[in-house]
Amino acid sequence: MNVRPYHMQDKQACMNIFDSNCPKFFDVTERALFEKWLDHQGDNSIEYKSPTYKNTSFDAYFVAYNENEILGCAGYYISAEMPEARMAWGMVNAQHHRTGIGTILLQHRMNEIQYKWNDLAITLGTSQHTYTYYQRMGFHVLQVFQNGYGPNLHQYEMAFNSSRMFTLEDIQKAHSKVKSGADFPAYVNEIHAMGVMKYTTWVATGKTTYSGISNTRVETDDKYALKNIALALNLDTFRIQLRAHQDGQTDYPTFLTICAETGIEKWVIDIPKKTCTYYDLNNNEVLSEHIPI
Repeated sequence: MNVRPYHMQDKQACMNIFDSNCPKFFDVTERALFEKWLDHQGDNSIEYKSPTYKNTSFDAYFVAYNENEILGCAGYYISAEMPEARMAWGMVNAQHHRTGIGTILLQHRMNEIQYKWNDLAITLGTSQHTYTYYQRMGFHVLQVFQNGYGPNLHQYEMAFNSSRMFTLEDIQKAHSKVKSGADFPAYVNEIHAMGVMKYTTWVATGKTTYSGISNTRVETDDKYALKNIALALNLDTFRIQLRAHQDGQTDYPTFLTICAETGIEKWVIDIPKKTCTYYDLNNNEVLSEHIPI
């Protein structure tokens, strides 16, 4: 899944995404506002007046696409009146909900905001259907307006609280529950709820780097004595041993030893994509598996 800036020719695809989420996630009266937003993104001479703020100093919109198909879109704008950046019009095609696309778009926007305006608060408005997702991503509820978006579609005003992002201690506590590969999906779900988006584990020492939205990054110390990684990859043996580990037959230190002996240097967990990808010493991708989360 890739993210790029919105282009004028993306309009119909984005309107289709809106329609796929209406009326559960958007009220029908919001359609005209969204179309005006898109027209403004395609032509800055068209003035867009936010229903939340009447004066903005900057805005941007992005699409998430897989090959030639646009599956999600989302943006943000900077208020000229208040010291905050506000998320705007984030949505994913209803047929692709819960696939990580929304998280990819959220992470992209938050990273850009933190890079360009790291002193601004980040806010958003969402409904009762999605506010718990944003809570998992580190946002907290400021106020709720009953029927704020339309009949039975309540408006949850939320703000990002960076102090709620994950710490190394949080992750270590979650990892202490992992006794075998069978515990792995539950562990990934737990650290994702903290805001972790991706992490890399190095087989030689057991060191792991975790990264999340808003450029949050923590890293463990080396956990084990240095292991030599085999120069020759033995993928068939690794597949067999990986399956045994996932079935709960081996513990974590034993699995690291197996990786080293079969030529695996590291693995990368991409939680939004639900993938675990293994690499050899030459940084070649040798195996990628779906994570059952």
